[in-house]
Amino acid sequence: MTSSLLICKSDPALWTYLKEAQHYWISIKEIPDQNVEDKSFEKSKKQLEDEKRYWREVLRRVVECLKFLCSRGLALRGDSEEIGDFSNRNFLGALEFLAKFDPFFAKHLESRGNQGRGNVSYISSTSYEEIVFLMAKKVLDSISSEIASAKYFSLIVDSSTDTSHCDQLAIIIRYVSEEAVVEERFIRFESLCEHSGKVMADAVKKTLDKLGLNIKDARGQSYDNASNMSGKYKGLRALLKNENPNIEFIPCAGHSLNLVGVNAIDSCETASDFFEFLQLLHNFCASSTHRWQIVCSGLVGGA
Repeated sequence: MTSSLLICKSDPALWTYLKEAQHYWISIKEIPDQNVEDKSFEKSKKQLEDEKRYWREVLRRVVECLKFLCSRGLALRGDSEEIGDFSNRNFLGALEFLAKFDPFFAKHLESRGNQGRGNVSYISSTSYEEIVFLMAKKVLDSISSEIASAKYFSLIVDSSTDTSHCDQLAIIIRYVSEEAVVEERFIRFESLCEHSGKVMADAVKKTLDKLGLNIKDARGQSYDNASNMSGKYKGLRALLKNENPNIEFIPCAGHSLNLVGVNAIDSCETASDFFEFLQLLHNFCASSTHRWQIVCSGLVGGA
């Protein structure tokens, strides 16, 4: 062996060749098996696809449940967010009901439910409120697209105090669709801190801007006969008219008929006394279940 090395070293070209060959074979041994890498990659890819498929199925059930509850105006959240708690209300209760007939979702609730924050389940209030927000945005985008296609529209606005004693301004847009069908779409509630015409006009314009609609394309407006709504100088009607001279005002027929009825009765003392007596009689009978049953039994059909 020693003599062989001496012979090789005596020939510089042969010695260089052997050193390069040795380096080459060492490099080949360090290269991992390509088949092993391919198998590992395919396994990871399959795991990723299975994971994506799993969460898509979960979200499909969650979204359908939310669509069902929201379309019927039912509350989602209860006093508890625990699976199996009677106080968790409609959303989690509906998912529990679904799980009784869906083994896939039953397994999901069993493995992912009641794990607290930081664990992905898509059934927490944080998740479903975000989903509802995205669904609402999608609906509003669709409505605004329809209105933009129709181009011209009318506004219906009214306000009412909710149970928390906050005034809510309801904004509705009326337009004719491409199929020549008259549509009325509720857009949103806007909380108001004041009842002045300017505050309401700003709220209406802000809503239209969010929808990407131009107040110049409005051709009608309809409100009640209150001065802050229908006032000729500082009411909502006048302020929007200043923005767009083509927006015509039409008083609400329901409010107008109510005012006509009230003033017609007030103009006749006998009629006023009769309806006042009728109201007092109703209050007296309604305050007692026994008296109310007597009144009902005397009606035609016992209604």
